[in-house]
Amino acid sequence: MTFVEKLLPKGGLLRYAILSILQEKPLHGYEIIKTVETRTKGLWRPSPGSVYPTLSELVADGFLEKKQEKEKEVYSLTLKGREELKSLETREGKLLDAATRLGEITTGLIVGGYSLIDITFKNINNTFERTLKTIDEKTSKEQLELLRGYRSLLQRQVEMIDSRIEKTHQTPTE
Repeated sequence: MTFVEKLLPKGGLLRYAILSILQEKPLHGYEIIKTVETRTKGLWRPSPGSVYPTLSELVADGFLEKKQEKEKEVYSLTLKGREELKSLETREGKLLDAATRLGEITTGLIVGGYSLIDITFKNINNTFERTLKTIDEKTSKEQLELLRGYRSLLQRQVEMIDSRIEKTHQTPTE
């Protein structure tokens, strides 16, 4: 289970992500997985083992409609699904937005120029504060686990930056 998934009740974030993505256009399961990964800048890539059962639940609950198109099952949002999306948007949407923002900041730090870095640093505290507020809503035992997970996530990001710095130092300049 990823750090982001631990912040929410079981399936809440994934249900929200699927419904949110499908409000734009019908997609098949793999496209949904790739869209989540793209939107969160690689911070979250839900597994097929969690996506497909969730899709089945959403169809059974009447939130999605499934159609067979060229050997693939394509999912689309129903009116009931749009109503469910509205009910999930407050909490799950804020967390997914925070995860996406963190991914953008990380990407900006790695591939961006100084102006992009300046812009991302102006917003980084808001992202951290929103994530920490979500963690604060949990029990103390859950908070400790989530804080450790958050620290681990950030350490991996720092390691990626350190690796880039090393590669930059090893590459001869022209």
